Amino acid sequence: MKKICILISFSLCSFFIRGQYTITSASNPVAGDIQSFLEIDTTGLMLGSSGISQTWNYSNINIFPYPPKTATFVSISSVPNNFMFPAGTIGIDEGGGNYGVLSNNSSKFEYLGYATATASNCWAYSDPLKPYSLPFTYGSSSADTYLLIQATNTTVGTFTTYGDGTGTLALPTATITNVLKLRYVQYESDTTSTGSIQTFTIMMDQYHASTIKFPLLEVRTFTETITTGTNVTTTYYKFGLIFTSYYPLGFDTKENISTHSLFPNPVTNGELFLSTIAPSGKMTIEIYNVLGQTVKTILLESQTTLEPKKINVSDLTRGIYYLRFTSKEAVKTQKIIIE
Repeated sequence: MKKICILISFSLCSFFIRGQYTITSASNPVAGDIQSFLEIDTTGLMLGSSGISQTWNYSNINIFPYPPKTATFVSISSVPNNFMFPAGTIGIDEGGGNYGVLSNNSSKFEYLGYATATASNCWAYSDPLKPYSLPFTYGSSSADTYLLIQATNTTVGTFTTYGDGTGTLALPTATITNVLKLRYVQYESDTTSTGSIQTFTIMMDQYHASTIKFPLLEVRTFTETITTGTNVTTTYYKFGLIFTSYYPLGFDTKENISTHSLFPNPVTNGELFLSTIAPSGKMTIEIYNVLGQTVKTILLESQTTLEPKKINVSDLTRGIYYLRFTSKEAVKTQKIIIE
């Protein structure tokens, strides 16, 4: 049942909010939406503070150098064995022939279960999991129970959602204002036919901006307890995801460029100088604003010395920007300030 618990959490993290402080049906996913994420090294990773006008600083988190994982929302007709979910309106293709099944409308959405090509491996909730009713905003709360009965397991749980905070979120590539934080509290108990009991307590924070459909960041803590007879085992662990749909530049998944420097920073006269070695071919430099929009692209020829190259940024307005260097050897992103 651990897979079920994790799948629930993943599916719930795959969508939600477009509005700044209020979630409406306009934020519901539609077929064709694609959501991708990268995993975070959880060293020092903590749940965020609650309340208004908060500052959540995750600018120093470490991203695991793995390719992003993706999930695609599909029409319910594309979900195998969809007849088992008569209330289903959309599916989540999680890869490997695995699908989450959802039901959403103007007042709610619910998680209905899990589908695969083999009907006997599908499962549907007797009582679906509903994170909240719509609309939902800061200060709102919603509580729901869910029930899943299978041949060898019975799962019961509660899921409570809070509109927990508003403020500014600092990430490695951007600082985003007008952010809404949701906190989910989930309790689940799985009882097997052999009498073993597995319980979960999950605390999960998600951060959402007003201009995008998918989350920016998710932080979860898990406490798992397995009871078999008189033997009790408890495990605590954390889990973090950063979602790439907001950032066209993505995050570094290769080794950093070993020899380069960028100066002056901050830029005061519209001229930026780059010293770098790219011996194996051309280097592309893309400059992004804090919204993830490309504002300038520069192509440098291969070079084997650190002779500075001038980059004209006088046409850019004052503010924070991100330079993404891409060569055959590596990819690196660096922040600059233009004054």
